[in-house]
Amino acid sequence: MYFKSEDYLQKMEASFNWFLGNNHLHQVIYNPCTGGCYDGLEENYVNLNQGAESTISYLIARLTVENKFKQAKGTPVRWNKQLQLE
Repeated sequence: MYFKSEDYLQKMEASFNWFLGNNHLHQVIYNPCTGGCYDGLEENYVNLNQGAESTISYLIARLTVENKFKQAKGTPVRWNKQLQLE
């Protein structure tokens, strides 16, 4: 399914940014040093386990975001040093 709506792209970006610190703990869940993703957030801390399911969920989300933004904007997605979409 392909969505061209700018509103949809904004919601997709906001949801993906949960991995990048836009969450209730303001902590990045993706670990660029290992390429893994932490297992989740507890009430007051990040669960530092890096299971396959979490990492795969992050990678699928990232590939989906990159693909949709590339389709919508016609150019490859670029990430800045804070891992935010440019």
